[in-house]
Amino acid sequence: MKFGILNQMGWFIGTIMLLYLLYPLFSKSMHTYGFRALLGFWIMSWGLRYYLITYNPIPLLNFPLWFPLCNAFEFCLGIYIIQQGIYPKAETKSPIIRNLSDVSFYAFLFHVVVITCIIACVPKPSTISGLIFFYFATMAAVPIVSEAVMILDRKIHTYLPTRLRSPA
Repeated sequence: MKFGILNQMGWFIGTIMLLYLLYPLFSKSMHTYGFRALLGFWIMSWGLRYYLITYNPIPLLNFPLWFPLCNAFEFCLGIYIIQQGIYPKAETKSPIIRNLSDVSFYAFLFHVVVITCIIACVPKPSTISGLIFFYFATMAAVPIVSEAVMILDRKIHTYLPTRLRSPA
């Protein structure tokens, strides 16, 4: 039995919270040592992932997913990019890019749920062409559901009293 069956992506929220608790240490390391620190975090993160996948100390938990030091490299890469100023400075005016950016959050939240529901509820085809169609139909359902949930979420926010709305 593994934890997080309802929303398997929930591990990410806890991991991000733990990484932000470590942010002052990471940021100071990145500021002081720069690329060398990034390289060190890469070696540490990938080494820990390998070790914890090979010798998982708690079999019920998927250690490499949620253990913050296994994800330190990716987190520190973001810190490095910001500190070095090597990110696009201009905001895009393209409505297509902005919508894809907005819907990506909902796709992250719902993709596992959508795929799991389709796999559980729809009979699997027995031919190769049927399986290929099933795969692409399943993958197409994720952005469709994500867009629908995003639209619904925006409508709910417009009807909420001002004091209950989030600042975003």
